[in-house]
Amino acid sequence: MTYDGSTYLPVRAVSEALNVAVSYDEATDTVLLGERSEGVPISAEKYDLWLFSQTREPSKTSYNGVEYKELFHTTAINGLPNITLNPNKKYQKLVLEIGATEDSFEVVVTSGDVELAAKKLTKADGLTKMEVDIGGAEKVKVEIKAPPLNKGAAIILPTSYYK
Repeated sequence: MTYDGSTYLPVRAVSEALNVAVSYDEATDTVLLGERSEGVPISAEKYDLWLFSQTREPSKTSYNGVEYKELFHTTAINGLPNITLNPNKKYQKLVLEIGATEDSFEVVVTSGDVELAAKKLTKADGLTKMEVDIGGAEKVKVEIKAPPLNKGAAIILPTSYYK
C-alpha cells in the first residue's frame, strides 16, 4: 500500500511468506526481520523440561574440566529427554551449546513434525555448538536419542541462545 509517498507492507505477512522471524525493538522504534545481531539466552523465553533438570549442583556442572555456574543436565537418555523451547516466531536461529558426558547420542531438533537438524555427539566431540534455522517456529523441541543401556548424559549450557 502506498500512502502519502511512502510504501507500507504488512510485516507479519511478509515475514511468514519468507519464513523469517519478526520482532520489534521498542528502544529504537524499529521492526526487525530475520536474524538478530546479538544473541538472546534461551532462558529469556518460556521452556519446558522433560527428563532434564536445570542444575547448579557442583557435581553436575563440571564438563571436560571446566566448571559452569549452571546447566541443563540429563542422565535419563533412554526416556527420550527433551527441552521444548518457545521462540514464538521471534528468532531466526537457535545456537545450542551441547555435550555428551559418556556414550554417544543423537540430538534432534524439530518444530512440529518437521526435523530442523540432527547431529550425533560423543564425549570426544567436547562441547559442540549446533546452529539451527528456526525461522517462523512457534515451538522447537530439542530431543536426545540414544541406544538402549546408554551410560551417558547430555548437557546443554544455558548460554545457548536465539538470534
